[in-house]
Amino acid sequence: MTDVVSQSRRRLAATVRSLLSVGVFRYLLAAIAGAVVDFSLFALLIYQFGVGYLWAGVAGFFCATFANYLVSIRLVFSSGTRFSRLHELVLVYAVSATGLVWHQMILYACVEYQGMHVMLAKVVAVGSVFSWNYLLRRHFVFAHPGRRPHGTSEAQGQ
Repeated sequence: MTDVVSQSRRRLAATVRSLLSVGVFRYLLAAIAGAVVDFSLFALLIYQFGVGYLWAGVAGFFCATFANYLVSIRLVFSSGTRFSRLHELVLVYAVSATGLVWHQMILYACVEYQGMHVMLAKVVAVGSVFSWNYLLRRHFVFAHPGRRPHGTSEAQGQ
């Protein structure tokens, strides 16, 4: 019985290592950390302090972006390879600004036009901008110097 448990643990550990080697999965972990910050602050501001859901959405998104950045530079992206960390952080917020606009429009539409509960609308809004944030951070902010987009030759890159 102990051999079966031992074997199962080894397989589980190998599976986790394999998943962690995939950048999108590691970004998902960073996104979960950011989402915890985002949803917690969003709910706190609305339910404890009576802040309007759109303002709470901005505050949650802003803090979650910082939390996501901190986790991402540890687990997902190589920080400081293309820009200084301060420049990276500014770029992360610049990329996230467009995501925030989409987030707010989706949040508003879900609550005002669809009649969704604000927390469910928040799930829809956050889920909708996940890919946008990941792709722009990966290909713009944290792209390695000299790396060209897939399918571009050196002559085309100049």
